[in-house]
Amino acid sequence: MAYPVVSAPYGLKPINLIGGQLFAGSTRMYNIQYAYNTDIFFGDYVALVRGNLQRISVTSGVVGTVVGVFIG
Repeated sequence: MAYPVVSAPYGLKPINLIGGQLFAGSTRMYNIQYAYNTDIFFGDYVALVRGNLQRISVTSGVVGTVVGVFIG
């Protein structure tokens, strides 16, 4: 059975790690601030802001360390 073609953006997917290693499904756990009021979906950019994980957009201007793409 064929999968349907998705004609809408659905986020990013991990390919390689920094240093050229292949992505093998490993993950890291980060804290999300209690009562954080923004949904985080698969493929969203995420950053560490004051030690907590937050969803960011390319144009949001959030100051923090970009840690990657949410896959959990």
